[in-house]
Amino acid sequence: MSFLTELKRRNVVRVATAYAIMGWLFTEISSIVLPTFGAPEWVMKVLMFVIVLGFVPTLVFSWIYELTSEGVKKEKDIHRDNSITHNTGRKLDFITLGALLVVLGVMFLQPYLFGTATDSPATDKVAAEVATAEEISSIAVLPFEDFSEGGTQLHLARGIADTILHMLAQVPDMRVAARTSSFTYQGTNADISTIAGELGVGAVLEGSVQRSGDRMRIIAQLIRASDQTHLWSQTFNRTADDIFAIQDEIAQSVVDALRPNAGSTGGGSANTPSSARTDVAAYEHYLRGKEGYEQGTSESTELALRELQAALLIDPQYVPALVQIGMTYMQLNGVTPRTWAEIEPLAEAALRRAVDLAPDDSTAQSGLGTLIRNSGYDSLSAIPYFERALELNPSDVRALNSMSNLHIRMGEIAEGMAVLARAWELDPNNSGVAANYGENLSLLGRVDEARSIARRLLVTRPGEPVGHQLLVNIEVNRGRLDLAIPHALDQLETNPDSYNEYHQLASLYSLLEDYETALMWYERTPEAVQTSDYVPEWLYVTAAEIHRVEAQVARDLELYQGWDGGQRSYVNALFLSGKVAEGVAATLRFEEAFETQIDALGRALAGVMAARIGEEELASRLLAASRNRNEALRKAGYNILAVHLTDAILALADGDHAEAIAALHRSLDAGDLSLPAFRLHPVWGPLRDEPEFQAFVTSFEEKMAAQRQRLKEQGM
Repeated sequence: MSFLTELKRRNVVRVATAYAIMGWLFTEISSIVLPTFGAPEWVMKVLMFVIVLGFVPTLVFSWIYELTSEGVKKEKDIHRDNSITHNTGRKLDFITLGALLVVLGVMFLQPYLFGTATDSPATDKVAAEVATAEEISSIAVLPFEDFSEGGTQLHLARGIADTILHMLAQVPDMRVAARTSSFTYQGTNADISTIAGELGVGAVLEGSVQRSGDRMRIIAQLIRASDQTHLWSQTFNRTADDIFAIQDEIAQSVVDALRPNAGSTGGGSANTPSSARTDVAAYEHYLRGKEGYEQGTSESTELALRELQAALLIDPQYVPALVQIGMTYMQLNGVTPRTWAEIEPLAEAALRRAVDLAPDDSTAQSGLGTLIRNSGYDSLSAIPYFERALELNPSDVRALNSMSNLHIRMGEIAEGMAVLARAWELDPNNSGVAANYGENLSLLGRVDEARSIARRLLVTRPGEPVGHQLLVNIEVNRGRLDLAIPHALDQLETNPDSYNEYHQLASLYSLLEDYETALMWYERTPEAVQTSDYVPEWLYVTAAEIHRVEAQVARDLELYQGWDGGQRSYVNALFLSGKVAEGVAATLRFEEAFETQIDALGRALAGVMAARIGEEELASRLLAASRNRNEALRKAGYNILAVHLTDAILALADGDHAEAIAALHRSLDAGDLSLPAFRLHPVWGPLRDEPEFQAFVTSFEEKMAAQRQRLKEQGM
């Protein structure tokens, strides 16, 4: 018997074939699975070495031993008549054939199920060309996963994705889902098709980061939403110093994959903006600062400030850090006792420096516009900055949200709501946009839609105050303090370390004229977060306490000269204090401040008071402007409560007391809550002795009493 024949009889040839195919299968599967879990490259090399190393011992084993029904025995101890090698051989044939089919199946399906994990750009380009049938113009960038030991690089993983998102957002005609919406899917089990459907995009970019010392492995893959096809993927094994180049390569590769035919038009592939370069240490401080800002608590915002200051110590000209520290200063005013006077010059210096260094950076433009709008010093002068930001990045949600507010403030309700709806469409999970959109919907009478947005916020932002705040505002706009206060208490549970929640409860109970409970909530404000910038003014709208309001607004007027909101509050406080002549003089001084008041109420009140002391020219201007704005709001169906109340004041200006009282009843039915002001404001002086007005006040008192009783029954 020849040696070859004996090899075949002992199934050595079959074992060799089966081993080779099984090893091949194991290698294919490992090459797909290991990169997904961020395994180092040496793991794959070790596995392949072990497979090769085991080949010869396996053949020797199959020559010496035979598998029998009684177990493994040496071949020399088995009589030829009792050998079952032919049966074992058939089993090996089936195993080999099955393994071969699995290998071929994996090779065929790999591009569709797993993408690639190659370092070769050429291979990636071919894969993209094969997988892409048409251009895709919308994308969501998911936060990258952190596969580093101990999960210590989450800020880096999210920051890389955020930077790529910002770069893609600046590509012409590319719609990119906003960060706050796409990042909400981190930690969820939502699949790509669900995410893409909810965000309304055609493709999704996802990835992972693994860092060990100075070495980094970044895996990125672009998936088409319609069929889960991998359009492009690549693994980058680089040093940390290459992080900016990697971000640029990923962004450019994504654009190339989404627009594979760009070169055929003669213009070449669309180029993406490069990521802003800086020292890697400064970049990491910046990313940690941005994460702290996004969390939005007083503690995290203070941490964000320290991280951003550290970044700018390393690189004082790093524009993203300048923009972010400007936004962080503004947020500190809302979540800590720091006053606007303290933070405004710091925020302005950082944001103006950012615009000077990078006039074509949309975030710098919208950041400075936000500061100007929030300051109230000629807030309409923020419009050019927002327009420039949107020219650079049409998907800049911050700019869209702010522009919508400015349109509405100027009485352009339809235009403002259209812009706001666009912001909502781009970023439905942005809490600021959602809250703004929801409240404006409620002011348009679309209460069910507003509540739906609030409920969504409670789901997408659990444990945060924003959803509860929107529900409070919706019920206040309807005149239902008994429904607003339970939501305000829920809000307090989510954010007990902020003055806003305590001040809000104080104001709500003051409108109910339950001043004892109102004062209790105000005094419960933790001393560490109490602020001198804001007081719950309704707490002091009484004859005995109105001097406190006057003192507060006078302080604001001196501290924040040029603030339109402070100027209007000062005028109103003088009127409430009975200082009519001083109030009219202040109105003449600050007349322009009324141009940025959304409703027509302030101008109507000031116009009537001016007429009463003979300032006819001023009264004529204010009343004419009030009538025009009020009709625009009535036509739009916006804030109808204020429209009815303004109708009452304008009727007083015309001497029509009956119409004034009828309009007051309409405002009460629409949800008016300003009973303390009715008791105090001199504009109602001509009506006070009329039985119809007294009946109106009685109806108002009964409404408030009923709401107080309902709260009492609930232990509130």
